[in-house]
Amino acid sequence: MKDSDFKNVMSKIPTSVSILVQSDEEKTVSCTISSLVSVSINNPKVLFVLKKESKTGWAIETNRFFEIFVLTSEQEEAAKKSSTLNHHLSTADIHQLKISSRIVMECELYDVHENYEAKVYIATVLNAKIRSDGNSLIYLNREFRAIE
Repeated sequence: MKDSDFKNVMSKIPTSVSILVQSDEEKTVSCTISSLVSVSINNPKVLFVLKKESKTGWAIETNRFFEIFVLTSEQEEAAKKSSTLNHHLSTADIHQLKISSRIVMECELYDVHENYEAKVYIATVLNAKIRSDGNSLIYLNREFRAIE
């Protein structure tokens, strides 16, 4: 199968849109992810994928603690900004994500698998907060969409 054909196939699968943020005293790095899945329920773990050269991935591997913000449909602009290569999140941006996101997960890196073209990260979910209002933001057919 050609790469372009496979990319087209995968664009037909709806995925949630999340922003992953790693902050420390010196800097904040972030990226948009659409590969978030649960790995286990009893010992809560999630899995996501980042490019091998990802600065956010490097920061997670170095500092181990980070947050994942699962976005609402009202946060489409935040998703677009976060997906740009040189976007920097301010303290105000992070605060807005914390109060506006559908789900906020505090995570600790558990494991990294590097046997693929990208890195597969597994994280323990230390705490999660759910906001009951707002529609979820999904990505489908290369477009952002709202789903209830």
